[in-house]
Amino acid sequence: EVAAISLDNSMMQAVSAIKLADTSIKITISIGVKTVLITPDNLHHDHLNDVEEAMMLAKKYGRNQYVVFDQNQAR
Repeated sequence: EVAAISLDNSMMQAVSAIKLADTSIKITISIGVKTVLITPDNLHHDHLNDVEEAMMLAKKYGRNQYVVFDQNQAR
């Protein structure tokens, strides 16, 4: 999970530094993260939906946010 958060922060910094030609534009990203150890028991679980749920929470919290999926807070 720590590596995923570090990557998220790096991605947000990289995106915020983007410039097009001579124009400076503000770009923000919202990221959903889930760390999981794939096992035969959860191989067919829809992990993408979990990540999407986390991303939607990040969008709800505002610009340049990331949310780590928490099964206890899942719908």
